[in-house]
Amino acid sequence: MASAEENIVLKYCEILDEFIRVRATSEDDSPRLLKGADVRSRAAYHQLVVSLCVVDFERQVLPLFERHNKVYQSEALVELLYQVCIEVNPHLEIHSVTLPTGTSGTAGPVGTAAGEDESGKQEEERRALQRRVLGIEGALATAVIGQCARSARR
Repeated sequence: MASAEENIVLKYCEILDEFIRVRATSEDDSPRLLKGADVRSRAAYHQLVVSLCVVDFERQVLPLFERHNKVYQSEALVELLYQVCIEVNPHLEIHSVTLPTGTSGTAGPVGTAAGEDESGKQEEERRALQRRVLGIEGALATAVIGQCARSARR
């Protein structure tokens, strides 16, 4: 049986300018680790992965960040640490994991666990992006037509 220290990897964290200890888990451990997780958004899932994988995150890493950091928000630290955790544990990447629901014992994709609020927000963001793209297309069409008209007159 392997000791817990054998499953620890040291990874450099640029924001902290220090190495942090990241727990390496197996794909078989994922359902047990994620069981009963109440994840409603991408940010909540990233926080969960960081809490599970970064050794002493709440007790040592977060206070160290808050003491020495004057530029970044704590959300930036969580995002960076999430990427480090996924390097060590690619099976925990948000797009490939399923979360046990705890009630029926079946698992559902993380995207559906995010709930109606998250899908509505994503739909709203998609529509806003579409409006921006359509606006850019119109602006470009006007600019290109103007250029073609001028060059045709020469």
